Amino acid sequence: MDEAEEERVCQERRLLQAAWRGDVAECAALIGEGVSPSACVHGTTPLHESARRGQHAVTLLLLEHHASTQIRDYDGFTPLKLHEKRYNWFLKTLVHPTGASHDAHAALLMRTRLEWQAAIEATCTTWRAANPQRVAEFDAEREALEAQVERDEITEGDFVARMNALRDEYVRCSS
Repeated sequence: MDEAEEERVCQERRLLQAAWRGDVAECAALIGEGVSPSACVHGTTPLHESARRGQHAVTLLLLEHHASTQIRDYDGFTPLKLHEKRYNWFLKTLVHPTGASHDAHAALLMRTRLEWQAAIEATCTTWRAANPQRVAEFDAEREALEAQVERDEITEGDFVARMNALRDEYVRCSS
């Protein structure tokens, strides 16, 4: 490992430790120096550690800097799952979560959903590009159903049921 690589790994470890401690200023400084907020060190990321330890301000900072919510740690957990485990533990012990905990959870949940949605859309786009004939078949069937309902050949309830079945088949084929 060359000197530049060693320095990068050292900086990533410092960011991980700062997230674990909840040191927002050091996390911000290291990210400002170019350290990736999604850096994976020893099977965990700064976002995992901030979620695991309840360092809500650091969690929000890392999310602001686009830390990935999709990386799994050494136990197979996402940062959202770790945060929810901590959040649920507090609820079970009748300790009310703080506003900061709620804000961090809401931000983590929203970012996770956005990243999942983007991944699904990318997969659908790729599938549509790779399967133009199947896409054309689905589109033709959808148009035929719409025409049938316009001509009152099928009821609206049948239309909805058949469209749902068509959508389910499309999703199954594209995943």
